[in-house]
Amino acid sequence: MRLALPNALIGQKSRKICPPPTVFCVTELGRNSNLFPSLIKTQRGPAVVVITETHAYCMTRLQMRTRLSRLRVSTTRGRAFVRGLAVLSLFHVIISLLMSSNTFFSALGRTVSATSTLVVFTSISGHELNDSHPKHLVTINSLRSFANLASTSQVVIIADDITMCSSEHLSTLNIHPASCYKSELQQEYSRPTMKFVLKTMVRLTPQNFDAMYVNGDMMLFALDFDDSYTKVRLRGSNYVITGKRYDSNLTQLVDFDDASSVEKFKNNAREGSTRHGKYGLDYFVFSHKSLKIIARECPPFLVGVFRWDNSVLTAMLLRREINVYDASNAIFALHQGSTGHKHLLDEGSSYNQDLAVKYVGHSYMLGNTDNIGLKLERVNNHVVIFIPE
Repeated sequence: MRLALPNALIGQKSRKICPPPTVFCVTELGRNSNLFPSLIKTQRGPAVVVITETHAYCMTRLQMRTRLSRLRVSTTRGRAFVRGLAVLSLFHVIISLLMSSNTFFSALGRTVSATSTLVVFTSISGHELNDSHPKHLVTINSLRSFANLASTSQVVIIADDITMCSSEHLSTLNIHPASCYKSELQQEYSRPTMKFVLKTMVRLTPQNFDAMYVNGDMMLFALDFDDSYTKVRLRGSNYVITGKRYDSNLTQLVDFDDASSVEKFKNNAREGSTRHGKYGLDYFVFSHKSLKIIARECPPFLVGVFRWDNSVLTAMLLRREINVYDASNAIFALHQGSTGHKHLLDEGSSYNQDLAVKYVGHSYMLGNTDNIGLKLERVNNHVVIFIPE
C-alpha cells in the first residue's frame, strides 16, 4: 500500500514546490515480496518506509496535512530545506508507529517491555487472609499472581475487615507491593458495591496510570498478560481490556518466585481446565480516561454477584470513544473454582438483575466477548491486534 501525503498549495505560478515525502506503509509480508524493492527504486523525491503489522497505523496517525500545505519555496536550496523539515516533522509520527510494532524491536534484538503503570484492585473478605479460612489458598494464589505482573505498580485489596491486612502481614504472605482499603458495604446484602469499588479506583489511581479490577479468585500470569497490556497501552489512551476465563479445580500453592514452577503450573492448569462461556468476565483493565467514565455512571451493583460485568461491558461497547479489546486468546485468565455454579441462586442476584435493566435496558446481554470487535491474538508468540473491516 502506498500512502502519499497531499501536495502543498501553490500560491503563484512562478513558484515551484518540492513534493512532500511519500510514506510507504509496509507489512512484514510486503517487505519480503519481490515488488517492494522495485517500488522504492521508482520513487522520486524523499520517501519514508514504515514496517508495521497493519496499515491501520498509518491511516490513523499521519496528521501532517496542515503543516505541509503551507510550505512554498522556489529555490533548490529551499526545496532541500523543505525535504529535511518534512522528514523531521514526520519523525515523531514514525517513532510512534515503530513503538507500536514488536517487529521493529525484534529486528534490533529487543522486545517491548512492560512498565509498572497498572494499579490492580480486587475485593475479598478480610478473613480470607487468615490461614484457617477455606479460601485462603485460592486468595493467596490470586494476590501473588497480581503482584507478580511486571505491569503492576501496586495491588490494592478492598476488604470488609482489614485487621489481617497490615503491610507486615502481607509481606509475610509474600504479597507486595500491596495495601488494603476498607470497603463500604451495601446495607441489605452486606456486600461492597461496584460503584464504591470504581470510585475508589479513580481516587487511588494516579493520573498517568491505568487500573484493573479483577475478581479475588482469579490468577493472571506475567508471560502473557504484560505484553498484551503493553501492546494496547501503546496504541491509545481510552481503552478497556477484558476476556474469557478458564475454570480449574487445581488446589495447589504456587511459588511465584520460581518462574519454572509458575510455567509448569500454568501448563497443567491449561490442560486440565475448561474454557468458560462468553458471558463470564472476571477482569477489566481500564485506561484512566475510560475508568472515570464508567465510575461516573455505574450503578451500585453488588460485587461477586452476576450481571454487573455484562452491564458494564454493554455500556462501554455503546460508547464510541472507548476502544474495547477482547484478550481471550492472548491472556490466560484462570478461575480457581468449578464451572457448575448457579448464579441465579446467589443472594442479591435479582437486585443486580434489576439494576442491569435500569442501567442499559434488556440489552445487557450484549455485554459478551462475541460483540467485541478488537481482538488480541497470539501469532508466533507475539501479540497481534485484529481490527474488524
